[in-house]
Amino acid sequence: MTIDFPAVGDGPSADDVPDGRDWDTAARVARLLEVVQRFANLDFSEAAPVGLTGDDLDAVAAGINMLGEELEGWNADFIERVDQRTAQLTAATERLEAEAAQRRRTEEQLAQANVELTDKVGELQRLNTQIVQLTEMSNLLQAAGDPEEAFDVAVRFAPEVFPGARGAIYVATSSGAVLELVRTWGPQEAMSPSFAADGCIALRQGSVHHGQDVEDNLCSHLPPGNDGHALCLPLTAQGEVLGLLSLYWEHDPALMAAGPQDNRDQPAGLETRRLALAAAEQFALTLANLALRTELRTQSIRDALTGLYNRRYLDETLARELHRAQRADLPVSVLMLDIDHFKEFNDTYGHAAGDTVLAEVARILLDSIRSGDIACRYGGEEFAVIMTGADQVAATARAEHLRTSIARHAFPGQGEPSSHLTVSLGVATRPQHGTSPDDLLHSADTALYRAKERGRNRVATAS
Repeated sequence: MTIDFPAVGDGPSADDVPDGRDWDTAARVARLLEVVQRFANLDFSEAAPVGLTGDDLDAVAAGINMLGEELEGWNADFIERVDQRTAQLTAATERLEAEAAQRRRTEEQLAQANVELTDKVGELQRLNTQIVQLTEMSNLLQAAGDPEEAFDVAVRFAPEVFPGARGAIYVATSSGAVLELVRTWGPQEAMSPSFAADGCIALRQGSVHHGQDVEDNLCSHLPPGNDGHALCLPLTAQGEVLGLLSLYWEHDPALMAAGPQDNRDQPAGLETRRLALAAAEQFALTLANLALRTELRTQSIRDALTGLYNRRYLDETLARELHRAQRADLPVSVLMLDIDHFKEFNDTYGHAAGDTVLAEVARILLDSIRSGDIACRYGGEEFAVIMTGADQVAATARAEHLRTSIARHAFPGQGEPSSHLTVSLGVATRPQHGTSPDDLLHSADTALYRAKERGRNRVATAS
């Protein structure tokens, strides 16, 4: 703020003063007023002139100068304090602005962390759901009674374990050279019903293959002209290829934005591949166990030489069929067959030729009976057939047909001309010849020996 005092020109003029001394006094007063005005405006560049007369005006000038010095000191101190305070306020402002910026950054980081945490929680929840589904699938696979049931279990759970994927299960043929399609899930295009084992890079390499672009046609089982993610997992057990688990994801720009390596929903994601590998291992183990179980079951109920059911299976099945026949009041017949003079044939042509005869008789037996009849090797050169629903007349007629078929057949000898053999047969029927397995088998066996006693190559019925 500027303080204005009366201008020097406003003071008395030379005409207003009686003499020159009075004029000098007026000029001195005007000069002092100018100094006072500069001091008031904080201009301390020039002090009030102090003369040598020591009069009152000199005293006033000295006082004005003293006041100006004090005022200048106060002003300098005030300015210094203002500068200090301004510096403090500036520093505080900068600190507050820095703190506010840091707070904003922290809030942004927290918001980003919250988004990432939400995504991670979602991923963990999805992964947990997939693991739960995979565990349940594994439990049901272990309880599967046959491959078809295992395939159904896989198709039921695969969409949950691998969301968004379409898939297929191929099973290797007995030769292992071809794989056949057995199940699919998800939106499917035309899938090849079969392909050569060398038509999949995973089978050629003997390891899991992940392809981010299937346009290279490395796998013939995938539909041509597609680009996406493919995951091929060989189903192997003990070094043997049992099949193939094929998974395929279409390209999704939303999912691909961060890159497939950062997205666990994509097959490039580590967790997805781990789940797929675990599923493939469990499924391969299931198929191997089912095959082993089937083989062991077959060995336990089948005769290795003839392929017919064995005595153990005969006993189990006859008891079951007799129980069923009793409830339905239906007949069941048992046919016992023995090769005539088989010991002499063995002695003449050797045991290898005898084994060939047994296998041939078994083949003729299977060709001559109904699909519902059950043919068994009873022991040695003796065979048995369970004929469900056949009464004594029907069973005797079938036995006679079987006898003539075998009698007309030329059995090759080992390095010898073909020879003909005959068989003797005994027939027993429920309920007239027995209602228990032991009674019915005994009656049929008795009838068989009666046929032999009467000259062989004939059919006898139980009495």
